[in-house]
Amino acid sequence: MGYKETKNLAAPMLPQAVDGKLSKRDIQETGGHVRVPVYDFMAIGDRVTLHLKGEPHEGPITFPEIKDVTAVAPIDFQMTYVGHLVSWETLDVHYEVINKQGTDKGTSDLVTVSII
Repeated sequence: MGYKETKNLAAPMLPQAVDGKLSKRDIQETGGHVRVPVYDFMAIGDRVTLHLKGEPHEGPITFPEIKDVTAVAPIDFQMTYVGHLVSWETLDVHYEVINKQGTDKGTSDLVTVSII
């Protein structure tokens, strides 16, 4: 298990969300997009895990997606579970960072949007 050295990280951005709402039509047409901003200590080899938690009628579902940092630049995620998203009422999004040495470097603030 890796060493833990957590920091609070800036919240992810959902470029398609307007006033805290994400359109089902936008999701169906283009998929959902999430951007992780550059954080102060970003380094090549960091592993960023994006957590998507949806609240459908049946109860919450969580889908993590993982990307390795290949350049010190924002990281764009395409939400691949579009079929599930359109039935959700809300979407919670946050990310975690672990560096290449296995140190837990932090968790972002949570963003919650309504799916309309």
